[in-house]
Amino acid sequence: MLSTTALIERVVSVGTVTGRYALPNGGTLTSYFDEYRVAADPDLLSQTGQALAALLPPDVDVIAGLELGGVPFALAVSAATGLPAALVRK
Repeated sequence: MLSTTALIERVVSVGTVTGRYALPNGGTLTSYFDEYRVAADPDLLSQTGQALAALLPPDVDVIAGLELGGVPFALAVSAATGLPAALVRK
């Protein structure tokens, strides 16, 4: 398991996309964070789930994740804790 600092650095490194990106409103970005790149790395997703699980209060009964972006992270926390997962849809 990576230290917290090393995990943060890895998440930022893997998830940051650099390059010109046009926004729908006409603005531009030179970088953005893509959580799916983190979710696509099984080892990094597992370590992220373990780190998030360590932050949970003791009385949590279920892990919920919002559709799409939150699903892989909710499942990773569920796997790390053994708690059931609920997937929330809009």
